[in-house]
Amino acid sequence: MEKITEDDLSADQLINTLWREKWKIVLFPILFVLIAFIYLNILTTNKAEISFDLKQAEQSAFIFLAPVQENIQENKNNTQLMLDSEFFFNKFVKEFRAYNVLSDVLKSQDYFTKSSEIQDALQSDKLKSFAKNSFTLHYPNTKLKPWTVKIKWPNVDDGKMIFDKTATIILEKIKLKIIDDIELMAKNYELENKDNIVKLQSDLIVLEKEILESKKNRIEALKIHDNLARDLNIKKFQRKSRLGSQDIVINMLPANNKGGEKNEDSPLGPSGIRGNETISTNYFLNGYEMISAEIKVLNGESNFNSLRRSSQYNTILQKIDFLKNNMIPKQLRGSKSIVLNADIKDWVSYDLSLAKVTGGNNAFFYLFMSFFGLIFGLLIIITSKALAKQKKL
Repeated sequence: MEKITEDDLSADQLINTLWREKWKIVLFPILFVLIAFIYLNILTTNKAEISFDLKQAEQSAFIFLAPVQENIQENKNNTQLMLDSEFFFNKFVKEFRAYNVLSDVLKSQDYFTKSSEIQDALQSDKLKSFAKNSFTLHYPNTKLKPWTVKIKWPNVDDGKMIFDKTATIILEKIKLKIIDDIELMAKNYELENKDNIVKLQSDLIVLEKEILESKKNRIEALKIHDNLARDLNIKKFQRKSRLGSQDIVINMLPANNKGGEKNEDSPLGPSGIRGNETISTNYFLNGYEMISAEIKVLNGESNFNSLRRSSQYNTILQKIDFLKNNMIPKQLRGSKSIVLNADIKDWVSYDLSLAKVTGGNNAFFYLFMSFFGLIFGLLIIITSKALAKQKKL
């Protein structure tokens, strides 16, 4: 028997036999790696623990948003939106801890359909709970330290890939939410402007009526003094009254006006101006020439000029013009393109290459099973050939 073995299994014959059966030998490592994959991903819950730091990005990463922030701050009702590193980090943490995005990522991966654990979570509607147990964000003990991401997953690379994809989707979601918020600000600002314009236009109509009514009342009062001056033959200004010092006040106040202000700017007095306008009876001492001239000027003055001599009227017109030509909504909408074109990868800071990994050394296990399959295949081929030769003899 020894003689047969030595003859049949010489070095040359062994090499030739192995070369002829090379494809069978290669098949064994592949088969053993497949067995290892099924064992790690289906039959067991052997998981690696991956941990790495998560922290706020440098403030310099958001310099490009400075014009956007300026436009937002112009809208005084929406100053709560501060686009800085703290804002983006807090938004990211809140969105991640909701686990809705992570759950969607887990559902979308074809690889995970082979995992019995995830399939069970899907069927029992507990995928969010499974995601929360597998991917956690840990708050630091002190503010000076970063947050810690901890992942429990069978395959290290897959675990990192899942987190990275989830983070990208969350940041993109935050970007779109900011764009929606900016558009909402612009619309609210426009609506607020329209409401203010309507209110100011309403005030303007009321004021116009008061001013023109006041002008009419003054003309009527001036006519009374004009007639009185003519009756007394007072042609020009009289320094002293021949009728004594008693003043009888003629009320010029419109019926719908409860008080107001005098305008001292008019060279003709408070003509055409809203307010509690009075002309004392000694006004006729100015003489009918001057009073008639004033009446003529007032009658010849257009309503437009009468209105524009009111500082209050002009102020309202300026406010309406400002609101109609306000550029803040347009500037806000222009800011949307800045945010839309922004690169989100630097909005939060983490480095997967620096992740610490404990347990679940799948790469080593696959390598071991591959090597074991190769040795097993060689032994099978050699033994089977040796037994075949023995049977022939």
